[in-house]
Amino acid sequence: MFWLDREAEDDFRDAGIDGLSSLCSLGGGRVVSRAATRICRRLELGGRTYYVKTQEVIPRRLPLRKWPSYLGRGSPLAREARNFLRLKGLGIPTPIVAGWGAERFPWGMPRRSALVTRALEGYVDLEALAAGDPDRAASLVGRLEELVAHLHRLGWALGGVKLRNVLAGPGGELALIDLPDLTRRPMPGRKERDFRVLRADAERVLGRDFSRPGPR
Repeated sequence: MFWLDREAEDDFRDAGIDGLSSLCSLGGGRVVSRAATRICRRLELGGRTYYVKTQEVIPRRLPLRKWPSYLGRGSPLAREARNFLRLKGLGIPTPIVAGWGAERFPWGMPRRSALVTRALEGYVDLEALAAGDPDRAASLVGRLEELVAHLHRLGWALGGVKLRNVLAGPGGELALIDLPDLTRRPMPGRKERDFRVLRADAERVLGRDFSRPGPR
């Protein structure tokens, strides 16, 4: 594990969680999301809140269509950690990366990985916000399009963005999460895809028309 936050490292070590293996075998906290190979937990340690994402890959269970990406680009969680740090350098709000780690099989396939971030207190994802305050969530979609366009002007594409992967702060601040596919100097069509995916998801979640042209 590469710890970037000494306070977080101490919190986890005090709890007996001191490496990649112990993080991947973690059983505590509240499960926030779960996929075939990945799990995300919300954990309270030392009076602070963390999100712990872990992934363990069993090659025979991994769909063949994902093999080229995993072999060529590595673990999605390691990519996400690096992308958080890249976005931070660009001035784009993201959760604070406390630590991350990855391990490969001898022949190159990612075996297991972990990403630890600090919670952004007072933030809620836009899909959850839409359930309680759809008008506010809808108003933030326009601000999100402006943020996506700003990233495009800087030469980056997100690989598609959905409301559940965008956090809104108390004052309307937006932060991006779950970004394994951030791309520098993207191929033609990748920027348009960001807007297409965003609008389709906004229409699904909010039941409103977001087909208007977005900012460029």
